[in-house]
Amino acid sequence: MIEQFFNWYHREGRSLPWREQPEPYPVFLSEVILQQTRVEQGLAYFHRFMDTFPTVQDLANATEEEVLKLWQGLGYYSRARNLHKAAKHLMEIHQGIFPSNFNELIKIPGVGPYTARAILAFAFSKPEVAADGNIWRVTSRFFGLNNEFPSKKTMELTQELWKDWVVQQPSVFNNAMMDLGSGICTPKQPKCEQCPLQSQCFSFPSGAWVNLPFKEKKTKVKPLTLVYLISKSDGKVLMKKRTENTIWANMYDFPEITFPSHWDSEMDIQEEISKNSRVRTVHSVAKQSFHLLSHRKIQPFFCFVDFVPILQLEREEKWIPLEQIHELPVPKIIESLIATF
Repeated sequence: MIEQFFNWYHREGRSLPWREQPEPYPVFLSEVILQQTRVEQGLAYFHRFMDTFPTVQDLANATEEEVLKLWQGLGYYSRARNLHKAAKHLMEIHQGIFPSNFNELIKIPGVGPYTARAILAFAFSKPEVAADGNIWRVTSRFFGLNNEFPSKKTMELTQELWKDWVVQQPSVFNNAMMDLGSGICTPKQPKCEQCPLQSQCFSFPSGAWVNLPFKEKKTKVKPLTLVYLISKSDGKVLMKKRTENTIWANMYDFPEITFPSHWDSEMDIQEEISKNSRVRTVHSVAKQSFHLLSHRKIQPFFCFVDFVPILQLEREEKWIPLEQIHELPVPKIIESLIATF
């Protein structure tokens, strides 16, 4: 069965650049990019980062704004900030060389147990199972397990169940499991007839895969109305740099008003803005499409306004020349608007 599984991967496995170049830095970069991101979308970003920052030192020497700008549009921006911090940590502590030790790897910013095991398996051929969602889905269905994922218990259980498989070819095993989970043992309508593990799979004869893996409780998504106040003056636009511990931290957008509920009417928004002491004139209010985050359903409004003549700027606000705004990292929610300036 093990040999059959590996042969299937050698025939059917995806050709991906970090597999062809299984060095620690490309492997680490790919793992960070592919968190919460499909391979098809992540590929372009991987090439972009490797072209711009081909080494750990190059990435460490970049500014955070340069890293965020390159990451722009990929979402979950804490990944980009941690990627930058990781490069600095590697330069300061390890002279730019990735350690091949689990306990040292998890000290790197943004590297948890999964990423550490992925680096060890792919870059150092250590017998570690990089148990991501794909691998756990295959594991739970193959063995008939209903444990909740992710947890320390399921991570350890995955290591134990596949130890005789992963020890033979760590990189091949993990890549094969990931491809199996993403292409065949999919969350809905798995292609069981194509699965190389079908003959010994607990779930196949009974169709038990329908209820596996056990679904963890989903984060409750809260509504939020976000009203951007956009003003141009003398070839500049007023923008602000978002602070730490907020969504899109350290990226640039506009002064805003937020309402912890769902507002739907442009007229209501315009009336509310007119009460704002900073605003002199409201020119237009444009409702935008919903913007979904993991924990927020945002209803944005773009409001073009004139501010009062003597405007006291708040912290992190500044007038940016229009020709410079395209160099700034901005959240996807305003990316298309910025492109028109």
